[in-house]
Amino acid sequence: MKNPPGARTCHVVFQVGAGASEGRLAALKGRGVAGAYRYVRGAAAGTAKADDAVEYGTTDAALAALELAPADVWRTLAGLLHLGNVCFDGGDDADSSVGAASAATLAAAEELLGLRGLARDLTIHEVQAGGGRLSLHESPLTAEQAAHSRDSLAKRVYLHLFDGLVRSLNESLRPIGGDAGAGRTWIGCLDVFGFELI
Repeated sequence: MKNPPGARTCHVVFQVGAGASEGRLAALKGRGVAGAYRYVRGAAAGTAKADDAVEYGTTDAALAALELAPADVWRTLAGLLHLGNVCFDGGDDADSSVGAASAATLAAAEELLGLRGLARDLTIHEVQAGGGRLSLHESPLTAEQAAHSRDSLAKRVYLHLFDGLVRSLNESLRPIGGDAGAGRTWIGCLDVFGFELI
């Protein structure tokens, strides 16, 4: 979950940082994007070709026109950015916990993503065993394992967001009364600008 130095990835995050109103940024618990979030740290903050504020307006308007709930998209992305900043205390052989300095960041991620109990879920591995009777065994994770757990969750949620956007986009573009299986007209989507994998 690292950007190569100078690479411009996840354009939409920079668009939100540059173009969202103060009210929307406050609702997203946002702050300046360049360097503020681990998942986009190291990415190039701008390019000579792109005006992120204008592109944000265009992206937001397009999502709204296609009835793709832009507020939900922005909230999910903001939640993932906050989740990526959650750090863990504990060593290689010690039980991990969410770092005290990350408490507010974790709370913001939980609120934006609509989740609860992430501190426990990210630091404990549960194994369910069967064999006639079910038992549940909990193993504490190290700080490194908890960080992998955090990043895996972020990637999974992001994948669902991206797949949902593509699915909704295809539904929105289908002709009225058109059959999805007819296959006469379709749009192949190799990449949706700005939503590259983080």
